[in-house]
Amino acid sequence: ASPENQLMAQRAGDEFQRVLAMDPSNKVALASIASLTLKQKNWDEALGWYGKLIDADPSNADAYYTLNRVPKN
Repeated sequence: ASPENQLMAQRAGDEFQRVLAMDPSNKVALASIASLTLKQKNWDEALGWYGKLIDADPSNADAYYTLNRVPKN
C-alpha cells in the first residue's frame, strides 16, 4: 500500500468512473472498480460494486463467488 500504488489505484478508479459516466453498465469498468475496492480492503464499497456488476451481468459467476467471499461488517 505504498503511496505510489495508492495514487495509481486512485487514477485507475477515476478513469473507470469516467467510463461509467458514459456507459453505466460497462462490465469491464464495474469489474475493475469492484476489484480495486476489494484489493484496498474497502469491504462495504466492494460489496456495492460487485452488486452493481451482478445487476449488469447476472451470469458473471466470478462476481457471485467474490461477493460471497467478501467479509461483511
